[in-house]
Amino acid sequence: MKKKPKILISGWYGNNNVGDETILLGMIQSIREQIPNADFLVFSDDPNFTKNNYRVKSFFQWPHRVQRGLLAILSLFFWIYFLQLIMIIKNSDLFILGGGGLFQHTNFGVIPFWLSKLALAQLFRKPTVIYAIGIGLNHRKMDKFLIRIIENRVKLLL
Repeated sequence: MKKKPKILISGWYGNNNVGDETILLGMIQSIREQIPNADFLVFSDDPNFTKNNYRVKSFFQWPHRVQRGLLAILSLFFWIYFLQLIMIIKNSDLFILGGGGLFQHTNFGVIPFWLSKLALAQLFRKPTVIYAIGIGLNHRKMDKFLIRIIENRVKLLL
């Protein structure tokens, strides 16, 4: 029996943002046309919403019940989530970061957050794709540097 390719998708999903949810729907439909037996896991802020609306597996985008921010690393739940994340990525075949204005934010830490899973996938030598992301004005040199490094290592920019 042919192995089902495991495709991970991360983006601003599960937040009832019509634009981002539409991008996710289009992405899943397009991939299903090309790879009908693909097994999807979508990182989402509301995994039940995402699972029920797109017929995919879903996992929390951020550790459930952990406040977003640098102090999250002090939480045991953060490290449990991180170990689960490592296993999910290690067992995947493709990682896609997709949809919308993920790189247009100016808040400190937002761009490193979006790049973190992509970088982890690259660390495990998984093919990575950046899909339909606008890269807007960004004034932080560190953010520009991180985007440039990660962008140069992806397999495909769509």
